[in-house]
Amino acid sequence: MDRKGKKVVKEKYTLGKLIETTRRKQKITREALTKGIMSEGNFRKLESSQLAVDKFAWDVLLERLGVSSDIYECYITESELQFYELQIKIRNLANKCLQILYLNQVKVKKKQLEKIISNGRKYCRAYKDKLIEEKNREGLFENIHLVFLGIMEAYFLKAEGVDGEIRFQQIQETWKIIREETIDQLIESKQASISLTELEMVLVIADVYEHKQERALAKKILTWLLTYCLEKFSWEKTELVKLYPYTTWTLAILEGRDGNWERAMDICIQTMNILTEARSLKCMIPIMDFIITHWEKGNTQTLLYNKQQLKEQLDCLLEICKEYKQNPYGVYPLLSIEKTMLITEVIKIKREELNLTQLQLSSGIMEPETLSRFEQGKQNVRWKKIAQLLYELHMPTQKEQLLLDHTDANVINERKSISTAIGRNEIEMATRKLQLLIPKIDLESRKNKQYLLCTKTVIQRVNYQIESEESIRKQFEQALQLTISQYPDISIENQFLTKEEGVIINNIALSYKRSGKMQKSLQLFEQAIKSYEKQKIKKQYLDSSQVLLIENYVTLFDYIKEFNEAVKLSKQMILHMFQTGEMDSMDKMLYEIVWNLYESSSDIDTKKACKRIFLQALTIAKLQQNRRYIKFLLERQEKYTT
Repeated sequence: MDRKGKKVVKEKYTLGKLIETTRRKQKITREALTKGIMSEGNFRKLESSQLAVDKFAWDVLLERLGVSSDIYECYITESELQFYELQIKIRNLANKCLQILYLNQVKVKKKQLEKIISNGRKYCRAYKDKLIEEKNREGLFENIHLVFLGIMEAYFLKAEGVDGEIRFQQIQETWKIIREETIDQLIESKQASISLTELEMVLVIADVYEHKQERALAKKILTWLLTYCLEKFSWEKTELVKLYPYTTWTLAILEGRDGNWERAMDICIQTMNILTEARSLKCMIPIMDFIITHWEKGNTQTLLYNKQQLKEQLDCLLEICKEYKQNPYGVYPLLSIEKTMLITEVIKIKREELNLTQLQLSSGIMEPETLSRFEQGKQNVRWKKIAQLLYELHMPTQKEQLLLDHTDANVINERKSISTAIGRNEIEMATRKLQLLIPKIDLESRKNKQYLLCTKTVIQRVNYQIESEESIRKQFEQALQLTISQYPDISIENQFLTKEEGVIINNIALSYKRSGKMQKSLQLFEQAIKSYEKQKIKKQYLDSSQVLLIENYVTLFDYIKEFNEAVKLSKQMILHMFQTGEMDSMDKMLYEIVWNLYESSSDIDTKKACKRIFLQALTIAKLQQNRRYIKFLLERQEKYTT
């Protein structure tokens, strides 16, 4: 109810309904899907959108269904953010351990390794303490978090060189937290529903078996894992590469030890091709190193590169990793937080924008003191109360918002494949996919209308089906006004932009740029970027529309001569790519650094830096097989390398 006693309207299309639809379609029971996570009673409430859960729980449920977490955006609480940030700290420390192990530096860096493990366990204890504090909070499911901690502890035990049997007992205890069947039963099951976090646990179990000298069993588990990933994520390469390449690398090492070099090389080459297509850094460096080291032992003629070219690309990636102080051997976080907004922040900023006091907003909902403590992140509030506050602020009241209004995950995933095709200039494919999508979705939904109008306008512009930039801008503005009705008579920097709204603003700003209205273009880019910078999460974890805005904003710096700022933002984007494992625009950002350095200074050291970074950009473009950009760079090679 709102403060006047009216019922808060529930969304027609929710993640709970989508989960139910997908589960029924795949013929998965509630028991199988929720096992080890939550009770069936709570899950029924979740499917009917009567229960709000934390993002970790949603992601695990979606992963068990083989559905990408990219299909939704959501609000998260201060507690959820703190758990995620602790996960990142623990993961980074575990990865440092793995890097030392993989590079055989254990003896050299023994004291450093001990300190890393000690810090990792300190954060794990802090995580457990927080779980105890939050145990009774609505929507927090402890088991999932304990599984994550168990996997991290397995890495720390490995780094310590603990006996295989002790490691086996530890990972078995972790396994039992969330799975009733044994690993053998799981492998034999033909209807397994398993999340990425659980799959990582399978990968760790295989490693423990290998440590116990049970290599045949380890290989059996890894082979199953490869097959499962290929089948489960066959529809989306970006989901497949989250764990698949790490499995490949581990299996290839074991196959090599058994003398099965052709098998080892075949799976590595297949994985390298998948990584290239997905433009992903996830485990790419170890895979490349394995192929180069054992080049003569396998069927390398099926690889899309020659040995020398692959060696140059590996050296280039290692060079950039060193420059940006990134770990090339770590497992990337399997959970994401980019597509989230901190609920306390949303409520505070929107309340202030509407000139409402805490007393006015909280009236009939909660005590003003409670709202004050909630906005400061010092007190938890049940979601039903939060929804009432959001209703008063004219914001979506569901904790989760789907990117398209539909209850079929496959339909919503098509949205991502269309965007990917457009981003790679595969316009015919994007057009075909869009035509197939239109009959499947609710054309009365404002969200769907906005997406269709935006996507159609992009395609029409590329195909020269719209005569003027003014007409293009008008169509994009109409799309934006479906959800931000006051545009353009409102400051974008005061909005909490959805992914689609960010994409539309990017296109409007680019249209101004093409029309020669540089100042207007810059102003719009700056407003949109500031809207993200006001948010605690988006300052640290960039989402895809934010990345798009910054990338295009950087290309305008030649107009305002802010060369140092352009270099700074370009480096920020490259660092972001290493942190997420995505390298789709790394070549472009490297070139932007070159262009701005070259324009800002003519001294010898700058020219040397330009040459080195330009060759990095060209090498990465070749690695990505980005033919159009390779041609673009080759046309400019003489300028920057002579």
